[in-house]
Amino acid sequence: MMHDLNAQNAYKIYSTAEKREIKLDEIPAILKNKDVIFWGEEHNDSIGHDLENQLYQLLNSKQPYALGMEMFESDVQEVMDEYLQDLIRPDYLISAGRAWPNYTDYQPLVEYAKVHQLPVIATNAPKRYVSAVTKNGLTFLPKFNSLALSYLAPLPIHVDTGAYQHKFENIMGGHEALAASHIFESQNLWDATMAWHIATYLQKNPTSKIFHLNGGFHSDEKLGIYTQLESYLQRLKMTKQIGNVSCSADANWNNPDWQTYLNRGDIIILTQPKSK
Repeated sequence: MMHDLNAQNAYKIYSTAEKREIKLDEIPAILKNKDVIFWGEEHNDSIGHDLENQLYQLLNSKQPYALGMEMFESDVQEVMDEYLQDLIRPDYLISAGRAWPNYTDYQPLVEYAKVHQLPVIATNAPKRYVSAVTKNGLTFLPKFNSLALSYLAPLPIHVDTGAYQHKFENIMGGHEALAASHIFESQNLWDATMAWHIATYLQKNPTSKIFHLNGGFHSDEKLGIYTQLESYLQRLKMTKQIGNVSCSADANWNNPDWQTYLNRGDIIILTQPKSK
């Protein structure tokens, strides 16, 4: 169930291109030419989850959007499809689909997709392969068989050693703290795999549009999954427009310095922290 967020007065939205505060129902028009819209969230932000649900429905009131989800790993796509076709019970989607502990936050979007016969794309890299890369590095992946590798982006995985790595290292404690770790390679595996599943879906469904949910770090500043997708679209010789929404809690949500957010996304949403 969606809450009356306007009554709560617990968030503000800003269009960086137009440099003005906007309402949620203005976003579809602003992003109408985007074939892929990334929603970069904080996974425990309840207001953000309500807003992404409302925006998904607003977008689909104009034209159909498939739903892409970091919250489901690519090897459970069959389980998701079975649920959308009403072949299995919801509890099997949760158990066999390895749904996140807070799946109830995302369930309204999946149910909306099911009722309206919209595809849901499980885009994330299976955790067991991410764990293997964290321990051994990307060079370890060829040890897995072809079925395992089909769930991931094609090898070799591109590692972004530019601004994205610098941003990642700052968050994780600096270059020296990560010198003996493969965790940034894991991060790129996540990004590349999500981007690859989006790109290949668009290749098979060239007129479709996608609304993709992921953690904000994966798409903020148009890095990570965003740049990986641009690369795959170029490889597949597809011209698609990408947009991103960045939604996060901020202590200054009610009176923000918007200049500090201009590079984060096309749409910036700040929510009230205490409502998380």
